[in-house]
Amino acid sequence: MVRINRTNSRVQTADGLTLTEALAERDRLRKRRQILENIANASAGRPPGVPERVPVMPPAMMAARMGGGARLAPGLDPARLHQAIEETAAAYRRLDARIQAAGWTAELDED
Repeated sequence: MVRINRTNSRVQTADGLTLTEALAERDRLRKRRQILENIANASAGRPPGVPERVPVMPPAMMAARMGGGARLAPGLDPARLHQAIEETAAAYRRLDARIQAAGWTAELDED
């Protein structure tokens, strides 16, 4: 584990990030996408983590069962929300490809 961490702090991606920095940024992008998807699902009346293809009860019924529950914030633009999800996912994929490329060419540090 120490050798891997040492290597990750030395090896850089094509754009100059160390693997440690790139891995942290990839985690941040993954979490951001999860948060945005949870907001989108909540606005559609879906509990967090339920994919869009799974049918759910209507939002009014969901809110009634949740004792009033969370409501969609006024002014939330679903199109902009989905665009942000797609942009975040694309950034994640691009960064992941750079991480993979750097990882394949790196030699693991010695003890």
